[in-house]
Amino acid sequence: MSVKSWPRKKKIVTLSALLAALLVLCGICAAILIEYQKHSLFHFEPSKVQSITLTYGFLWRDIEDRQQIEEIVKLLNDFTYEKTEELSGDLLGESYCLYLNMNADRKEESISFNMDRIRIQKESGFVMYYGPPGYFRRLVELMTEEVKEGETK
Repeated sequence: MSVKSWPRKKKIVTLSALLAALLVLCGICAAILIEYQKHSLFHFEPSKVQSITLTYGFLWRDIEDRQQIEEIVKLLNDFTYEKTEELSGDLLGESYCLYLNMNADRKEESISFNMDRIRIQKESGFVMYYGPPGYFRRLVELMTEEVKEGETK
């Protein structure tokens, strides 16, 4: 029996069911996209980053190697947080800091981080973004690994 020979009521019911399934599928896709956007913090373009400076206490390291810059920018862009916490003061204690030196508009982005979280200053204080445990281990390793002469100042 072809679709053309179906009774009108059966066609309407079938089309309504298909439309409802399509709407549910679109709703699920929209929810996934909204959830992803809500938990993503950064969208830096690696090509706009001229250099990166990592600091910890009185130590710092300048990174100008393109491969390392792209690795760090990808790490930042891929960071998603699981929860946030607003802080009224600087309660993180000692943390690592990362400065992205942008070549296009001569601006600098500053990000404080520890192994699994990022702290960003807002008007009312600080917001802590908690991500997967050990997510920034690679950045900590870059700061603490033995560096070539001239990279640590």
